[in-house]
Amino acid sequence: MPETEHRREATPYDNDRPLAITRSILVAGGGFGTTIATILGVAGQWQLGDAPTLWALCTLCVVASMTMFVVAYLVRPHS
Repeated sequence: MPETEHRREATPYDNDRPLAITRSILVAGGGFGTTIATILGVAGQWQLGDAPTLWALCTLCVVASMTMFVVAYLVRPHS
């Protein structure tokens, strides 16, 4: 049985992909920065100790890094 190549036709939106990825990265970065500011603001307002604040920041960083790895895997160039 012969192998067939699956090709899709180019669309006018193909050139917008890098722009969409850039927008997504900026939105995610803004959300990350806002969340850090919120954690630090809550810690200051409620006078939380160092341990809960560090755990919250560590949890945020782990979730954000896992999200970035998944997104990087999904948007990688296909060979």
